[in-house]
Amino acid sequence: MLASLARPARLARYYCPGMTRLPCLRYDDLDDAGQYVWDGVVGSRGSELVNDSGGLIGPFNAFVHAPGVGRHLSSLGGRLRF
Repeated sequence: MLASLARPARLARYYCPGMTRLPCLRYDDLDDAGQYVWDGVVGSRGSELVNDSGGLIGPFNAFVHAPGVGRHLSSLGGRLRF
């Protein structure tokens, strides 16, 4: 079961879009720091993390709201996964 959760194509269905407290930011709405975090998240996990409205799903949306923290959390996630 855990192996199937790690596949990006299946990851999007495990996040509930109605549970977000932060508005979804689209790539074009972000400054350079936010776009850098976005590129890192989507580049390592796949474009399936982008929802129908053009924002990131799950905790990754919060990463681009606070790119200084999001950059470190994304890096930490990469270290823990690999």
